[in-house]
Amino acid sequence: MKRFALSFILLVFSVQPLLAVEEAELSQPIPVAQAGGGTYLVPFYDPEEMAKLQGLSGEPSVKIKLISPQWNEILSTPDVTVKYQLENYEVGQPVPGQHIHVILDNSPYEADYTPEGSILFRNVAEGTHTISVFAARKFHLSLKSEQAFDQVTFHVVKNDGKNSPIPGEPELIYSRPKGSYSKADGSADNIMLDFYLRNVELSPTGYRVRAQADQQEPVYLSEWKPVILLKNPEVGDHTVTLELVDLDDEIVSGPFNSTARKFTVTE
Repeated sequence: MKRFALSFILLVFSVQPLLAVEEAELSQPIPVAQAGGGTYLVPFYDPEEMAKLQGLSGEPSVKIKLISPQWNEILSTPDVTVKYQLENYEVGQPVPGQHIHVILDNSPYEADYTPEGSILFRNVAEGTHTISVFAARKFHLSLKSEQAFDQVTFHVVKNDGKNSPIPGEPELIYSRPKGSYSKADGSADNIMLDFYLRNVELSPTGYRVRAQADQQEPVYLSEWKPVILLKNPEVGDHTVTLELVDLDDEIVSGPFNSTARKFTVTE
């Protein structure tokens, strides 16, 4: 099994309160490996602030529950309205930027900033589909408490068994990076990698997440926390590959456990 050895250079710095920062200002990270046009980075966050940001510090739990579609429901229309209930988390105002990530199967998420808890997907193909929802901060960091996530599998017209995670089995759900990042506004300074995990714990001697940007050497993540994957990458299109792997470096079976996603950096 191939392993990637990392040499860390620790940096000392002060961390501003992270509840008010943008993605480009997450922290002063630690460089671990450099290759043309970008640098792999692992963040060096203040642990208490990061726990609070991810909903893991003991404050009232954020809760999200899907109302429709219902589990295993067969819909007769390709236009699917997703509805959910949200507790202990304010989106839009008075907390500008907080929102919900709504994911159909393994497609890029839709960000819902409205308090109504409803979003429409049009022209969904016939067959089996899965909706995943979870709360996110204004810079798209996912909350990682169990109750801040929900998922339901349903069918449009017919059940073809596709896009259907097996209940209780390990699952990786891709979140970031996504879309376009600009050097002009600073959003391309630090490209954050984030994802959601279900039914699995990461460790150096068990399941890990393998991440690769473009053709650079992959890195293995043995902790579930956000990572600054690329710092100030070159202008153009880039690809991130994210995979849940076992100790033998094999991709874990599951419909969403291996994802390649493109994003763009502009001037």
